[in-house]
Amino acid sequence: MWRAIFLLVLGVALLTSACGGGDDSSTSETPTTPDPLLADPAQALSASAQRLEDTVSTARSEFDWEIERESLHLEGSGELAIDETRGLHLDERYRGSGEGEFEMDEGNDSEILVRGSTIYLKTPLLGSRWVRFTTAEFGDDTTALMRLVASRGPIAYGAVIEGAEDIEDLGAEDGTQHYRATVDVGVVMNALADTYGSQGQVMLANRFSGPVTLDIWIDAETLLPREVAANGTFPFEGASTDLTVTVRFFDLNGVVEIPNAPSDSVPASEVVQ
Repeated sequence: MWRAIFLLVLGVALLTSACGGGDDSSTSETPTTPDPLLADPAQALSASAQRLEDTVSTARSEFDWEIERESLHLEGSGELAIDETRGLHLDERYRGSGEGEFEMDEGNDSEILVRGSTIYLKTPLLGSRWVRFTTAEFGDDTTALMRLVASRGPIAYGAVIEGAEDIEDLGAEDGTQHYRATVDVGVVMNALADTYGSQGQVMLANRFSGPVTLDIWIDAETLLPREVAANGTFPFEGASTDLTVTVRFFDLNGVVEIPNAPSDSVPASEVVQ
């Protein structure tokens, strides 16, 4: 039963999802020595993904998404903080409204904290208290959270880069290099799925197809990502669907705050059956 509630918390948001903007946000504000790899867009993005995986141990990010399809509107946003040695903190929000066959008016704000081998969940569906789970109780959703730590953000950046095609260099912008490419929306959706736990794998992964525009801004000196944005329109189940997703990275290898474990948490066994 606990798992069904957890899946609802992380996944009720989406029938579909993905893809969106460009700003600055990382560790190096004013690069002094642009990396020579910038001249080759494919190599620069490949190196960016590798460096995020190999050299970053702390990261903070923000994400937002929006879906419009006929009489349906879904939107969400959140903040994610990751410290490879201290844990993870995810704070996310969701709102959905629809008419006719999509009749609904709903919302959910949830918060997840990972400290050591203990996972804390706070959501209105379980009351006002923090609920404490073991990694075994969280099951497959524990694995999804650990993949978020490995990705250093809410999107599997390396997978998105690997799927990018027809990459073009749009030039330098405020200490970053801006690249634009085309990517299949399915790649983006698969890369976002872990943000919504195992239910994200059910509802987001391997369901969508169609080209969308991908914009990526990387730090001109470190090559680490500043922002990933995708947007586009594609048919899904016979209707035109508009999607936008934006992920912004901050404080890569900087000081990232992970809250302490809540002292008033209750074990999952007392709340869910």
